[in-house]
Amino acid sequence: MNQEDLLDRQIENYIHERMDDNERVTFEKSLKENPELLKQVTDLLSLKGLYSKELFALKKLLDSAETNLKEDNFFDDGGEN
Repeated sequence: MNQEDLLDRQIENYIHERMDDNERVTFEKSLKENPELLKQVTDLLSLKGLYSKELFALKKLLDSAETNLKEDNFFDDGGEN
């Protein structure tokens, strides 16, 4: 694995909170020392946040649709098997 791949994996692990305390502290030190890396990670964290909000909104819509369909007995098979 080359340095770029290793850094990508570190960024991914950091963003998804898969680092132990020592790894996280070391990576956060790198963020303070490298403005480009900090910007890259910040941008990715922002995208992750937006993506999470969109997924949450979609889940709410789907839950609402499911509730409406249940209220309309859409899932009933009319007693037929």
